[in-house]
Amino acid sequence: MPMTSIERVRAAINLEKPDRVPVAPLMEWYFPVQAGITTKEFMFDFDKACDAIVRVWEKHGKDVDYIVTFPYKFLHYLPFPTSHCALFFNWVIPDGNDLPQIREYPPLMQFEDYDRIMEKGWVELLRRIPVEHALEPLQEIEKLRRVNMEWQEVRKVQPVASCYVMPPAELLSYARGLQNFTMDMYRHKEKILEFSEFMLPGTIEWALAGCAAAGVNIVFIYGGRMSGSFISSKMFEEICWPYLKRIVDALAEHNIISLLHFDTDWAPMYQYFKELPKGKCILELERSDIFKAKEMLGDRMCLMGNVDSSIMRYGKPEDIKKECKKLIEVCGEGGGFILSTGCEVPLDTPFENVQAMIDAAKEYGVY
Repeated sequence: MPMTSIERVRAAINLEKPDRVPVAPLMEWYFPVQAGITTKEFMFDFDKACDAIVRVWEKHGKDVDYIVTFPYKFLHYLPFPTSHCALFFNWVIPDGNDLPQIREYPPLMQFEDYDRIMEKGWVELLRRIPVEHALEPLQEIEKLRRVNMEWQEVRKVQPVASCYVMPPAELLSYARGLQNFTMDMYRHKEKILEFSEFMLPGTIEWALAGCAAAGVNIVFIYGGRMSGSFISSKMFEEICWPYLKRIVDALAEHNIISLLHFDTDWAPMYQYFKELPKGKCILELERSDIFKAKEMLGDRMCLMGNVDSSIMRYGKPEDIKKECKKLIEVCGEGGGFILSTGCEVPLDTPFENVQAMIDAAKEYGVY
């Protein structure tokens, strides 16, 4: 008897063979375009956003196994500092069908704010946004929990994650601005380490609270600027790795899976990931060499990825199926693999291209 989507994904996380490779193109802004609503509606209207997600999932034959289940305002108005949160970072909020854009400069934090935040908290630097926006995610968290329960218990599909966190150094690269943070790494490394110790307990507690509130035992951990595209392995080992590992270890102790959504090139850091708890992570890769990841980490953690988003947008269905076939044959060997895109499906990706990925999983991914 065929597995349900949630059984398929859980088998892959456990490094087992499901009945076929789970397929999970990362669809976010693709949803409103395909559902015929504006990106602004998708961001702010809870019911319209949830309805759009269901309708697009149904259009794709109900075969997407692992899916974003919530509107974007839950990221933009989180009461906890992340790069996507408008309370802390300067986002241009969309109007109509435009996409939100972050403005990193002027940076949120000056150097003296390291000590200021550690003494008084992030509230000192909160940006002014409409109060109703800040309250909406808190007021609607029970609705989100019901939506997640419906996906898991009725549709038997795995929601992507419960909440969003970042390793402290990753967060600081946004708060200080990339240029300032790069200078801090060399001039004020001890201050980064001190601040990371300050951030760590709250980061872990926020992740645990998010899982309990949203009803999903997976936490989305973002990484992009602590990769080999930006810093050396030695610097990563000093300012990021100890705190990333402590976050993942703490979540694993509560049987919570860490979804390591890592953009840019993380291949130089693969050696460190061998120390993470077995079967408690999904390593979702964008530009990294996923075949090398399979070789080095395939017996430690589930891999997820990574058809290039440009191929998804501009390729033909046959191009996409060819890419998927290679990923399935290599990364899907022995289980522990989820077929996905390299980060997000572009919003104007043709429907037939996303469908080609789904079809490839069903055609080539049977164990």
